[in-house]
Amino acid sequence: MAAWWRRPLWWPAITLVIVLIAGLLVLAVGADGAGAAVHVYAPAERPQPLPVEVAPARLVDLNRASLAELEALPGIGAQRARAIMDARAANPFASLGEVAERGVLPRSVAEGLVRVAGVRP
Repeated sequence: MAAWWRRPLWWPAITLVIVLIAGLLVLAVGADGAGAAVHVYAPAERPQPLPVEVAPARLVDLNRASLAELEALPGIGAQRARAIMDARAANPFASLGEVAERGVLPRSVAEGLVRVAGVRP
């Protein structure tokens, strides 16, 4: 009978254990070679998070938007933006549904504009 270390099943298990121990040692030591000190702040001295400014939601008016604003909308390219501008020049839109009814945009694109971009007529 062969010794246990000669069986092929043990070598992957031993290799996995060695790799796990080496990984834990790397995590324990840290990137700079020394253990990282943990500082527990008192509530009064706790650092403040950096302020993050969130851009306010901006609605796009299809009757007043520029060509660049229309092209930036999802599902609207140069041709559809030009079609919107031509259709609104002839007669402004009363609702977003009217854009689809007049055949300027497919209904699926018009519905997607409401959900994603907050477009209003």
